[in-house]
This record gives sequence, C-alpha cells and structure tokens, in this order.
Amino acid sequence: MLYSLGSLYLVEQRFPDAEALFAESLSGFAPAATGTAGHWSCENLAFLDRVRGNGDLALDRYNEALVELRSVGDQVGVAHVLSKPRQPARRRLPTTTARRSCWTRR
Repeated sequence: MLYSLGSLYLVEQRFPDAEALFAESLSGFAPAATGTAGHWSCENLAFLDRVRGNGDLALDRYNEALVELRSVGDQVGVAHVLSKPRQPARRRLPTTTARRSCWTRR
C-alpha cells in the first residue's frame, strides 16, 4: 500500500512525500522480506536520487534493486531497471565513504 501511494506521489511530482513512503515501505525489513514491492521502492528511491543529481547514490540503488529483483525472479522488474539511464556520476565518492542502502535506516 505504501509503495502504491508513493508511486502516485511520484507521478504527481510530490517527491518528498514519495520518498518518505518508499522509505517507510522498506523500514524494518531485510531485502528478502519486502517482496517485489520493496525492490520497486528501492528502484524508485534510485530514480529520486537521479532526479536530484545524486548519481552515485542512484547508481548504487539501481544496482541493489537489480540484484534483488533478479534474486526473486522478477524479470519485468529487471527489464524496467535496466531500461533506466544508469550512468555513473562524474565524480565518484571515495571508497571509504559508506554507501546508503535502500534498506538502511536514515
């Protein structure tokens, strides 16, 4: 339900509201426990990062969503993620900087 409402907010360009709902849909769950909607929430968080110019974080989240969607056999989800522009940002963060996962609490 949270994912669906977040998707509506995404279409309405209510990005802060959409991000909050996508993050809430993932909170407290491991990737395998969220089901396909959780992986789609991760992909949508990546989209929001890309829109905001956070290319490094978007790329990390797209890759995370891709791995998880493949692990649950969601071929439609895999195709959807692969169809997104996933160019890395011009400047990469140092490798010592911790990356934020879709499933990391903020």
